[in-house]
Amino acid sequence: MKAIASVVALVLLAGPIGCSQADANPLIGTWKLDPSSNPDKICLGTMTFTATTYTAVDPWGKLSTIPVRYVGGDVKSYPADVYLITDAGVANHVTYRFESPNKMSLQAYTVCAYIRA
Repeated sequence: MKAIASVVALVLLAGPIGCSQADANPLIGTWKLDPSSNPDKICLGTMTFTATTYTAVDPWGKLSTIPVRYVGGDVKSYPADVYLITDAGVANHVTYRFESPNKMSLQAYTVCAYIRA
């Protein structure tokens, strides 16, 4: 519950990252699984993030694009987190942990490590 309250506070204080800040958001771009990380079968393959959308092939093989918002995308030092929020709400956010500008993982499932494509 405390984590959800923290994310809600971030959303209210920082606001979602808009198109004007997209260049500062390290998640923007295309990412692929890092083969050196020995990724789990559950990990999604290539993912693409724009200022307003997330696109990936889901576990059933269907290419899907959904609208998203970001919190915490103006990263100045590493490690750093970027929160992705969908229309499912803040409680269902996804946290991406950045080790560097070109390497990140799902915070909740670190066996899914990604590098910039």
